[in-house]
Amino acid sequence: MRKTVQGGNTIIISGPASATVLEGTVAVLGGNLIVEEKIVVRRGKSLPLEAGETSVLDIVLGTDANVYEVEGSTIPDSWRTVVGEVLSRPKPCTVMILGDIDSGKTSFSTYLINTSLKSQGKPAIVDADLGQSDVGPPTSIGFSVISEPIADLFSVKPAAIIFIGRTSSKGITQRVVSSLTSIIEQIPEGAVDLTVINTDGWIGGDEARTYKAELIRKIAPNLVVGIQRNAELEHIHHSVEEEGYHVLRAVTSSTVKRRDHNERRELREQSYKKYLGKPTVRSLHLNWIALEYTPLGLGTPVDLQRVKALEKALQRQIVYCEESSRMLYIVVYYKERIDEATVVTAESLFQKDVYLVREGEEEGLLVGLLNNDRDFLGLGIISKLDYNNQTLKIRTAYKDTVNIVQFGQIKINEAGNELGVTIAFSTKNRA
Repeated sequence: MRKTVQGGNTIIISGPASATVLEGTVAVLGGNLIVEEKIVVRRGKSLPLEAGETSVLDIVLGTDANVYEVEGSTIPDSWRTVVGEVLSRPKPCTVMILGDIDSGKTSFSTYLINTSLKSQGKPAIVDADLGQSDVGPPTSIGFSVISEPIADLFSVKPAAIIFIGRTSSKGITQRVVSSLTSIIEQIPEGAVDLTVINTDGWIGGDEARTYKAELIRKIAPNLVVGIQRNAELEHIHHSVEEEGYHVLRAVTSSTVKRRDHNERRELREQSYKKYLGKPTVRSLHLNWIALEYTPLGLGTPVDLQRVKALEKALQRQIVYCEESSRMLYIVVYYKERIDEATVVTAESLFQKDVYLVREGEEEGLLVGLLNNDRDFLGLGIISKLDYNNQTLKIRTAYKDTVNIVQFGQIKINEAGNELGVTIAFSTKNRA
């Protein structure tokens, strides 16, 4: 449909949809569109298109998509003030963005980057929002240098990705902190003059405050920008301000809507599918690869006599077992029952960390694939752990040599749909 937008007004398009500028001047989050330029709005996303003058667009709406017009701009005045403050700072400048889930962190980051480009800046984005990552797949931290205006960070090509393995930083905060620090350190000197770090929406409680404060200490950004609806970030703001960090406050745009659990999951699934591509099954011999974020491989296989003793103690049929001085990794027959009480009893009995895994439980587990230089190669889904032949079968689109497989905690099916979370293959008490 053709839509005429009055100069100074904004239309909000919720996807799946597309819009092509036919006449006039239109901007999306500070990035100007040219005539005949087409943008795509993903399902689950909304984009504001602001007309600088009376403009005409061709809009195509998919199922459940919608479009409506509002008077004026949807960019809050506080965003313009904060962006002006950021861009007035000496370069290079690093900015960390804080905010609740669906507070507008990504939209603000995009607006800041696009505004920087207008002043000949060299911005970059580091996306550390594990659950709603746009630069890189969910469960990862992604980095990209931006050289032209963007409407949706999902469209940018990552320059680097670090696989974390979870959609939440809770419980693995040290892994996130060290990975974020590592990716910042990889940015070549002089390559950018503005680094925008988008963080996750975990902000409530003492643990979240401690985590965000540690992130800020490790990265030492020049500015912290907090985007909030009310005062939900103030406990974090006050904590880091007391340590001398400069915090700028902005409000959530009135057009930013909260998504429910299903909508957030659907956005993640779009990204899984993007990075999994058209996977095929590959077999990797366990002797040829290093395994990370899992106890598998940390011990040595036990002999038959030891297996029999363990079976008697646990009253479970064992398929495979590894043991070290500090841990036992035990795979039981798939029909066996496993519960927390069994693990607690076993740890008390053996005085070691005990990992009890049911045969076949690995199916669907998301993994990250790396080379010897620790470059991220792609995602994979475990099809089978063949303990007898010591092979790991995974579904992945990556076809060349894999040296490292990092185990995640998310299960997805072959279609890229989330099935749930498991910690069965994750190391204990480690970040």
